[in-house]
Amino acid sequence: MRRWRPLATRARSAITAAVACALVFTAGGFAARHFVQVRMTEQARFLTTVALSGFSQTRFNGGHFEGPYRGSTSVDGHTFEIVLDSGEVVIRSANLATYYPTRAPLPPAPPDGLGPSTRFATQTFGPGAVPGPDNNLANRTFQVQAEVVDLPVEVVRPLGRAGHFFFSGLPDPLVVPDHPTYVRATVWLFVDPYSTERAVGGVDGALAVGLPLSVLFVALVAWLVAGRALRPVAAIRAEMATISEHALQRRVPVPVARDEIADLAATTNATLDRLQRAMHQQQQFVADASHELRSPLANLRTWLDVARAHPEHTDWLAVTERAGQDIDRMQALITDLLLLAQHDAQQRPLPDRLVDIAALAEEQVAERRYVVDGLTIHADTPAEVLVPGHAEHLERVLRNLLDNAVRHAESSVWVTVTSDAPDRVILEVRDDGPGISPADRDRVFDRFTRLDDARTRDTGGTGLGLAIASVIVHRHGGTLTVADGPGGARFVVTLPRANKE
Repeated sequence: MRRWRPLATRARSAITAAVACALVFTAGGFAARHFVQVRMTEQARFLTTVALSGFSQTRFNGGHFEGPYRGSTSVDGHTFEIVLDSGEVVIRSANLATYYPTRAPLPPAPPDGLGPSTRFATQTFGPGAVPGPDNNLANRTFQVQAEVVDLPVEVVRPLGRAGHFFFSGLPDPLVVPDHPTYVRATVWLFVDPYSTERAVGGVDGALAVGLPLSVLFVALVAWLVAGRALRPVAAIRAEMATISEHALQRRVPVPVARDEIADLAATTNATLDRLQRAMHQQQQFVADASHELRSPLANLRTWLDVARAHPEHTDWLAVTERAGQDIDRMQALITDLLLLAQHDAQQRPLPDRLVDIAALAEEQVAERRYVVDGLTIHADTPAEVLVPGHAEHLERVLRNLLDNAVRHAESSVWVTVTSDAPDRVILEVRDDGPGISPADRDRVFDRFTRLDDARTRDTGGTGLGLAIASVIVHRHGGTLTVADGPGGARFVVTLPRANKE
């Protein structure tokens, strides 16, 4: 079974714009069509009312016609029908007589006059006299309006006339006495539908042509605009397709326009920067770890190979002691590597706990006072200094800094905790050893870094203590730096102070 695949973004944008355009333009077109139809119908009804009013004001005086329109009546040229109270047709317009010759006449007005329900009516005509598909007058429904007038007998005879004018079929000249006899007649005037139909037909034609063209035009514009807008995305995708682990230095192009795509490109480049740094750190980490583990493994293998080759001359106690030292060194190195990897991968916030950094410093100093011979460790700490963070991690920072200071000190180590600032705590670990040159103060926190005048691999340590301390301090929102001092090395740890509330 073939699975349905969604269309591309460019196609979806064009189709969505086309559908929205079709809906809006169709709704607007029908609204405009309805508005034109209503207004034209109202105008036609108004003109019909005016024509009827003008015809009702017609007067015949002294054999001459007088009215608002001299020489003609206001119903001339319209579709009309005049019916006597007897039901006889006085005259009907030529188009009615031509197209509907057998149609029954419209009824006369009631004796009590025309009311609202009888003044306005609709008239549906049956099949016309002209057969065939071109007979658009068949089965038409018209609106008609009525008006009661009094007509001289002379303008009524003969009955059943047909023509475009009221006076069609009358003798010329028409003689009407000074005091004529009037008969009551009902004038039915058809509301002209043709002007409305022409106007609505024009709207329909414009919609029939303009609506598809407008939809196609909007779809084309949306297609072009979406393609132009997505062109940077295509460039980003093409560049990302060429980037591999061996070409992490490459970056995607950032558009000049400051829009969402530019933000996407900037974020992508920032992600590539982090990926490149992580890859570099991983490669460096693997290389350094391999290099550091090679030495104890080589020593261990050498001692074991020599002992196996000359078992009769081997001091097995010395061999096991040396092998145990190498194993301890590898175990310490692996432990530090796992701790660094854990801190590198851990992005969760530290637990919100309060740690007494002064108490931790006193504990670490007390542990070393009775273990380290020939070395004095001084501690200057307040009664209680609280910082937010992880107690075990901060204890590891103190242990690493003190181990480093004890290893390089000649006679004294100083540990100081200062809490005078309202928002920070300062921890200093200082020794009177050879110190660290300004050029090496940043490099000393790199992993597996050993300075030229520092200890060798055989004097203990893994070369990761300061790197671990720096990572932990930064995760606690603090800083670890090497500062100037009166002599020896001086490490300064700055941590945010806990809120007392």
